[in-house]
Amino acid sequence: MEMISQDVEALIALAAKLEPGRNGSPIVNDVFEAADDWKNLGRILIENKGWDISGRVKQEVELFDRLHSFYGARLEQNPDYVRVMEAGARIIAAGKRYKPDPDGYLGSMRIVRQTFAFLQSDFGLMPGPEPDGMWDYASDRVCVGLRLPNQFDSFCWIKQPSNPDRNFALEDLLFMGGRSVSLALPAGQAIATEADVQAWFTTVADVLRQYGSDVLADRPGAFDRLGEAAAERERLYIEECERLYGADT
Repeated sequence: MEMISQDVEALIALAAKLEPGRNGSPIVNDVFEAADDWKNLGRILIENKGWDISGRVKQEVELFDRLHSFYGARLEQNPDYVRVMEAGARIIAAGKRYKPDPDGYLGSMRIVRQTFAFLQSDFGLMPGPEPDGMWDYASDRVCVGLRLPNQFDSFCWIKQPSNPDRNFALEDLLFMGGRSVSLALPAGQAIATEADVQAWFTTVADVLRQYGSDVLADRPGAFDRLGEAAAERERLYIEECERLYGADT
């Protein structure tokens, strides 16, 4: 991974160098975007979160080939372009060799399948694809999204497929049940071990079981009550921000 780290750092520097000229030249813009894409792919490989990145690697191969097809020898006339293409080629080659852990990052895929089997057995929600650390369970009436959290957001949600633009957070379920709790990670804390993953998804499952049964079953009026709770929680949040920081925040 040392070479990949070096290539990522080189691509960051090269992208910063190319960015001011993006608007004036198609080739500068395209090479800049390639450098940015390949830098991000390199970071995914370094983090090694166990995701299946075969689709992403295929896209980057197509981008690499498209640049050669469009610009040909022009790519060899600028040392910065040459360095971007060489670093990108090494990162793409590493991506082709990458083998994801079938259990996912820190066992997350296995833990999700085990912990949330009740969504299928009790509520008829079927598991969907598991791309890049995202897990969805859905029926034609209810969809649940499961994510690993950070210190700003729990990233888990529940919604109706008939109203896909409105996601309700786990905190909305808690608020509807008379609790006001943030499920984001405390500052400085991170998901770093399999035990952390298990503890997090156990918490999520407990919230869904204790406060979400009516919503998961799509019982009459359940989503209306959840919407009212979400609106009230947002109103109180805005009111508190205005109290603390002024009305213009």
